[in-house]
Amino acid sequence: MGQVWDGLRGPLLLHHHLAPSAVAECTRLRESGDWAGACRAAGLTPAVDLIEVEVAYGAPAARRIAAALAQLAPDLLRTYLRTDFHRWPSWPRYVVLTELAATPAGFEIAPVRLPDGPVLVLTPPESPQERRGVHLAVTTPDRLQRYWRALPNWCWRADAVTARAEAYASGQPQAESDLAVLRSGAVTVHDLHPLVFAALRPGAVQTPAESGWEFPAVRVRCAGVWHEMQVRAGGLAATAHTDAEIDRELALGALGGPVQGCAAALRSWRTGYGRLPKGLRGQRDRLFGLARAGRTDLVVSMLDAGFDPAVVGPGGVTLLHLLAELDHRRLLPRLLAAGLPLNGRDKEGATPLHHAERALADDVVAALHEAGADPGLTDQAGRLPAALRPEPRYELVAEVRATPLPSFFRRLRALYRARRDAARPTGAGASDATGVS
Repeated sequence: MGQVWDGLRGPLLLHHHLAPSAVAECTRLRESGDWAGACRAAGLTPAVDLIEVEVAYGAPAARRIAAALAQLAPDLLRTYLRTDFHRWPSWPRYVVLTELAATPAGFEIAPVRLPDGPVLVLTPPESPQERRGVHLAVTTPDRLQRYWRALPNWCWRADAVTARAEAYASGQPQAESDLAVLRSGAVTVHDLHPLVFAALRPGAVQTPAESGWEFPAVRVRCAGVWHEMQVRAGGLAATAHTDAEIDRELALGALGGPVQGCAAALRSWRTGYGRLPKGLRGQRDRLFGLARAGRTDLVVSMLDAGFDPAVVGPGGVTLLHLLAELDHRRLLPRLLAAGLPLNGRDKEGATPLHHAERALADDVVAALHEAGADPGLTDQAGRLPAALRPEPRYELVAEVRATPLPSFFRRLRALYRARRDAARPTGAGASDATGVS
C-alpha cells in the first residue's frame, strides 16, 4: 500500500521532486558526461558555452566551471528550487550555485560573498525567443543585480555527500521541505532523492514505496445520518443517493432552496464554492498542488486511477486554468474530452486563456486558441486575456548573463553557429562540445 496524506493514499507525494523516471534519465546522462542533456531532462535549459568562458575569463576559470558541470545533478537541484521561473515576478530573480556548505534560504541582497571570477547561475530567459523556465548560465559577482539566492553545494553537486548528510542532520533550511514530510510519516527516507538517500543511508539499498493511488471514501453528515462519498471512475459519487435525487436537490438549490449533506458537497466539488468535507478537500487539494508544482506525471496518474478531471479547486480554477504549469500536450485533449469548459471562469472571471497569457505561456495560448478559446472575454475587472501579459525585463537578465568577449570572437562564434545549424538535420537537438544547443 502507498503512503497516507490527508485522506489520500498514493505514490511519492513530495511536490518538489522530479518523477523517478526523470531522475533516472538525468543520472544516466550525468554519469555518461552529458551535463547539458541532464539539464534538459530535468527541465533546465543549458546556456553555458565553455569556449566563451575560456576566452572571457581564462583557461583556469573554464576548467573550474567544467569541473562543476561534471558534478552537476540538475534533478537534485530541482528539488531545492522554490521557483521554476515560469512566472515572472516584478523583478527577475537569480539563483547562484555556490561551493559553500551552508547559505541563507531566501532571496537577499548579496546573501553570501562569492569568489572572484565566473560562477554558475540560474536565470529566467533573456529574450522572448528563449524557452520559458530555468536557464543555467554563467555570470560574475559584479553583474548580479538586487536580490539573488545562494544555493549550497550539497543542493546541486553529486559529490557533496558529506555536506548533504550534515545538512539534513542539522536541519538546514533548504532541507526543511523533505524533513517536514519525513516527520509527518507520509514518506520514509527511501522516498527521497537517490543522492539524498545515499548520503543519509550509505551502503543501503533504496526501496521506495510502491506506486498506486487509492481515494478513500469520506463520511458526510446528510439528513441526520452519515453517508459515504468517494472519488471513482472519473467523478465524485454519493453512494447513498441516486443521480436523480442529487439532481433534484441541486435544482431546488438553484431556485433558492436549501442544499445540504451530500448534495452540498457535490455542488462545492463541482463549483469551488462552499465547504467541502475535510477528506475530500485533502484529495482535491492534492491534485491541484501537484498541478501547480508542474507534476504532469502525477496528475496524469491520478486521472488514470479514476480521479475526477472536472473537479474545481480553490478560487474556482480547473486544471485548464493551470495548463501553463503542466504539459498541455498531454492534458488539454484529455480535459476537453472530459467536458471541461474551455472558457470556464474562476472567481475573478478569468478564463484559462487569461491564466496562460499572464504566465507568458505562448505555447499554451496557441493551443487554447486552436481549441477555440475566446480571446474577447473579459474578467471581472474588464480585462482581456492579452492585457494581462506582463512585460519581463529581459534586458536585465541579458546583463547578468553577458560574457565580455572580443568583437572578432563574437563574429566567429556567430558564423560557426550559423554553419552548424545549417548542417544540422531538421529537428535535431543535440549539443556541440560547448554544451550549447
